[in-house]
Amino acid sequence: MKIKDFKGKYFFLGGSIPHPVEKGVYNSITQVLKSKGAKVILDCDGEALERGLEGRPSLIKPNLYELSLLVHKNITTAEEAIKECKRLYVEKSVEI
Repeated sequence: MKIKDFKGKYFFLGGSIPHPVEKGVYNSITQVLKSKGAKVILDCDGEALERGLEGRPSLIKPNLYELSLLVHKNITTAEEAIKECKRLYVEKSVEI
């Protein structure tokens, strides 16, 4: 399937991006899918997640390790995770 031909309501993007694919690829794909009215769920980590957020996915699903990488601090408690998720929701307009 070609992304430009997608006609569904939801699209899940996730996993590691293989070399030599550019780390911003999830950003580009998300923008195309959203322009078609799809809700995009993004599940990745590191630079791919940071750059993927620029495409404004509908939802991200980081685990504690991935969330810690994203916010650049070690999260060890549920309270810290909730605080950072709320902040990301406000700043990035993304559900977590």
